[in-house]
Order: sequence, then C-alpha cells, then structure tokens
Amino acid sequence: MHTIVQFRAIDFGMESCTLAFDFPAAGDQPEPGATFDIRPSSRFDVFRLDIEKKIDTDKLSFSTRPPVLSKVATIEAHIHGMTVITEFPCPSMSLYGFEIACAKGSDCFLDVWTSQNKTYGEQHPPDQTPCF
Repeated sequence: MHTIVQFRAIDFGMESCTLAFDFPAAGDQPEPGATFDIRPSSRFDVFRLDIEKKIDTDKLSFSTRPPVLSKVATIEAHIHGMTVITEFPCPSMSLYGFEIACAKGSDCFLDVWTSQNKTYGEQHPPDQTPCF
C-alpha cells in the first residue's frame, strides 16, 4: 500500500515546513462519518518525491507515480500523538511530494477516511496561531 501526499508552500516568509503524522487515539472519530483504524505495530517508510508540477490524479498509478528522490525516514505509528518526520526549507510557491508506504517486513495496517471539513490536530482559541 502506498499513499502520495502533495502540497504547495504558499505562506510568504514562513519558508520552513515540517512533515508530521498526527494519529488520533484508538476509538476517536475526527468528524461524523470519518473512520480511523490502525495496527499499533505498523511501521512506515517515507520518501521524498521528484515533483516539478502538480500531479494529474486522473492519470496517477503505481507505474506513473513520480520518481523517489530519497528516503526520508522509517517511522513507527504513535497512536494519539504527533511524530515529526522531517523539517525542510520551503520557499513560497514551492511544490513538494512524499510517498508513504508500509516498511519492508512490517505487518502494517492504516485505514483513514476524512475530509477537509474538520482537520484532526490540536485545537486553538481563535486568537492563537495553530501549531500543526
């Protein structure tokens, strides 16, 4: 199982990004209708992808996915906690892609469905800057 994540850094002046996994506690439901299930012993490899332009998701397949630039990390799932994977410079308007896959030899399982309606993560009062 492989998942590709792509994003563009758009905040001017921030120019420092952090890629992290933030898993809810077992049984938490991030929003109505959402699902989350994970095998606690799961391990994942994270790879940085060579992306020059936005991925065409209509044409994306295992054989057409972007090439790997480097392996960033192998991480273990920390249920109900955030795991920082990597920090990197990200100038405004730069494009990034990562691939997450089950680590070799890991009996991993992760099944998540949610939407943009409610982001799982730390909640902050409206007058504070979120920390994700």
